[in-house]
Amino acid sequence: MISNITNTFIKAEKAFDNENFRESQNLLNKVISHDKDYLSAYILLYQIYDKKNSSKKNLIYKELKRLDPNINICLLYTSDAADDLLCVDLGGRRI
Repeated sequence: MISNITNTFIKAEKAFDNENFRESQNLLNKVISHDKDYLSAYILLYQIYDKKNSSKKNLIYKELKRLDPNINICLLYTSDAADDLLCVDLGGRRI
C-alpha cells in the first residue's frame, strides 16, 4: 500500500514537471484520499491550484497549516508594473 502511494506521488511529480497539471492533480487526489497527512502531496497540489488561480488553494493551505503549523508559503511574482521604489533587479526583471 505504501509503495503504491509513493509511486502514485512520483507519477504526479513527473506529470507536474511536464506541465500536465490535470493528470498531476488527479494523481495527487488519489494520494491524499489514501493518506490525509501526505504533506508533499498538499504542497504540489497547492502549486497547481496557484497556477490555475483557483480558490481551492485556500483549502489546501488550511490542510498544510494543519499538518505543519509553522509552514509559510511565499510565492514570488514579477510584474512589469512593479514599484520602482522597493525592488530588486534579477536579470532585467524588477522584483
